[in-house]
Amino acid sequence: MFRARASGFFVGFGVAGVLAAYQIRQDILKSHEVIVKQGDDYRKGLEKRVATLEGAVTQLKLDLAASPPATED
Repeated sequence: MFRARASGFFVGFGVAGVLAAYQIRQDILKSHEVIVKQGDDYRKGLEKRVATLEGAVTQLKLDLAASPPATED
């Protein structure tokens, strides 16, 4: 009787372990997807900010080149 109960317990424990490992794997995959999406969003925002700054620097260079040089008296 003890042998049947012990084997049933170990089978149940093994099945529960496999199901838990599968659930953890799925959770890790979902969290990885979320992190990748956040990284892409941050990168796109950063690229937009850099493009804006580059445009501002270019405009300042053009303004500086168009203005007459300052003379010291």
